[in-house]
Amino acid sequence: MSKEDHQMRIRLPNDLKERIEAAAHQGRRSMNAEIIARLEASLNAEESRLPPAMEEELAAMRRAFERQVNEVVEDFKKRRQKIEQAGAG
Repeated sequence: MSKEDHQMRIRLPNDLKERIEAAAHQGRRSMNAEIIARLEASLNAEESRLPPAMEEELAAMRRAFERQVNEVVEDFKKRRQKIEQAGAG
């Protein structure tokens, strides 16, 4: 951090402050470094999300794929059963 970095004061509920302190201690970093790491991770995760329309399209594709896989599995079971019956007969 440099002196050119923006400084700000924030109010934290006491339980949140304690959780940040514990996480910072466990990660062997300052509370400031812990807060910055958590904020960056949160914002990066948010930026990497797909737009809702793409999420919906992906979900529809997944459902269609699952239906196709189930159809193939059922077809395989029927064919196997026919082969087993032919072999037993």
